[in-house]
Amino acid sequence: MGKCKKCGVEVPKEAMFCPNCGAGVSKEASVEKLSGGKGRRKKKYAMIGGGIGAILFILLVIFVSTRPKVIDLNECRKIEIDGYDGVGNGNVYFLDLSKKIEEAVPDRIMKKMKDPSDIYQYIDVNVELSKYSELSNGDKITVTYKYDNEKAKKVGIKFKGKKEKITVKGLKKVKTVDIFKDLELKFEGTAPDLSTESEIIIEQDDASFWCTVSPCEDLDIGDEITIECTTEGMVNGIKPEKLKTTVKVPDTAGHYVTDPSELTAEDMQEIKDGLTKMLKGEEPYEDRLDHSWMAIKSLEDVTDNNLEFYSRETASNITFSDTAEYFVNESYNEYTENVTDMLIRFELDDTVEDEESDKCGKTYHIYGYTILGPIVRCSDGKLQIEDDWDGIVFYISGTMGNVREKVEKDINEEVDKIMRDAPTRYVVAFDGSGKVEQIK
Repeated sequence: MGKCKKCGVEVPKEAMFCPNCGAGVSKEASVEKLSGGKGRRKKKYAMIGGGIGAILFILLVIFVSTRPKVIDLNECRKIEIDGYDGVGNGNVYFLDLSKKIEEAVPDRIMKKMKDPSDIYQYIDVNVELSKYSELSNGDKITVTYKYDNEKAKKVGIKFKGKKEKITVKGLKKVKTVDIFKDLELKFEGTAPDLSTESEIIIEQDDASFWCTVSPCEDLDIGDEITIECTTEGMVNGIKPEKLKTTVKVPDTAGHYVTDPSELTAEDMQEIKDGLTKMLKGEEPYEDRLDHSWMAIKSLEDVTDNNLEFYSRETASNITFSDTAEYFVNESYNEYTENVTDMLIRFELDDTVEDEESDKCGKTYHIYGYTILGPIVRCSDGKLQIEDDWDGIVFYISGTMGNVREKVEKDINEEVDKIMRDAPTRYVVAFDGSGKVEQIK
């Protein structure tokens, strides 16, 4: 029902005209009602649509917030290749992965943990290389990732990692060298009883190589020695060209002069000069001759109380025999005392200067001999008499008998003793001519 706008009478809903005045009834109200009804329905539908959208948004937010966060392992790995071409080494590891994991785990899950580190019981992840050693430039190696996302999702994360192919490059070239090229062994003692170190270190640039030496004892000139490198592989980019070599004991090593032909004219003159200085008491031999062990044998009444009549400073006209006798023990061992000995005869004049002696002013002609040895050639080429020129024996001439015969008789007795230890006997030219004669 509505009212006529002209007369105010109630007009039926369906009437087109007012039953009282006949005025036409306006449809605006009906239109308004209709339009107003549709608007309400639209509003209602809009409200329903907005609610559904809100629900979907909430669901989306919930979905997104509860979805596991993905950690890309490819972005976390660090690959290191070092060493030298052919013997390079590779390594791969994760860089800052722990930090990424702890940042990715939701707060709601982290708060449930008694200890933040408890999350790692759900983390099972690894990265591997297809080859770790003996790498060469140009080699292709594969990076593989392994992980367990079933465990990881319990703490709100997941992993991904794509297999990678890596080309090895940048490795330095290995330098191959002969580590034994400049090898010089150091020897101690005297051949045939030389020794050297059983182990040595060979330095080559910035590399050190341990080596064994065998044999290292009881060595003689010409003996063969094996040196073997025990250091495995390459050191600081240097690789031995070979691991073993042999060397011979050089003839420059210190040795007993078992072959008297080795003695030169210079050697003989050195011995003569040394004996002369010793007999005169000159440096560096002034203390080598001591009356306490000097033996004087006389054909006159010379007693122990006046041995000191030999003044040394007044010794003159010193001469040596043209030949010397040389003794060699060819079966030398550690118990052998005499290896090489040389027996030398000499003569000199000496005048007694002791004013309290009844022989003061008298000149004596003295015969004597000395036994020098062992005779050694040092590594520097110099000759050395190891017993410091010991064993001087003097014979004083006189009126009774042939003193030369007495000297030779005593010498023969000494030779017999020497030959028990050094059975090979030579006669060498003491004049420096180099002649050597072996006495059978």
